[in-house]
Amino acid sequence: MAGPQDLKALADRAVAEIAACADDAALEAARVRYLGRKEGELTQATRQIASLPPKDKPAYGAAVNEAKARIDAALQSQSTALHGASIDSSLRERVDLTLPPRPARIGRLHPVTATIREYLLDPEKTSLIKTAISEGVSQYGMQTFDQAIMKMHTEGKISLETALRYCSNPTEFELRVKGIHATSDESWKPFEHKESPV
Repeated sequence: MAGPQDLKALADRAVAEIAACADDAALEAARVRYLGRKEGELTQATRQIASLPPKDKPAYGAAVNEAKARIDAALQSQSTALHGASIDSSLRERVDLTLPPRPARIGRLHPVTATIREYLLDPEKTSLIKTAISEGVSQYGMQTFDQAIMKMHTEGKISLETALRYCSNPTEFELRVKGIHATSDESWKPFEHKESPV
């Protein structure tokens, strides 16, 4: 029958064997050899507690628990180390840092964005930005702030008073609500009537 010293020697042997495991299969074999439910060496030692005299059971049980804790810790530590080594290995195999980087793909600006940018850079054309946005309703789905307010007003979401308070040109806005505007200005039509601007 094994004593507490034998259990310490068993744990020492198991920890050394676990530390030498080079892969998951060897680690699992070591776990089964020492902690397996049926034939594990520590499991066999645990079953001997029942046959011990009552005065020896506490010391022997403590030795079994200590041996099991050491073996479990060694298994966990080696599993973590093997997993880390596996990740490092797979990364080294797949990433070749000596390869030149791929060239960055350069796209083009949207035509409206290019036009607005041109207007921003040329002080003489800056005043055309609002017109470009308001005329981009049908083709690009763009709208000015006042056009958005007009749409909310015609849909009944806000009152005329609220619309006039927040629009950028209240006088022109009120005239548009009354239907007074240039006949050539078609960009406001979708907002003045209950139609979708896009």
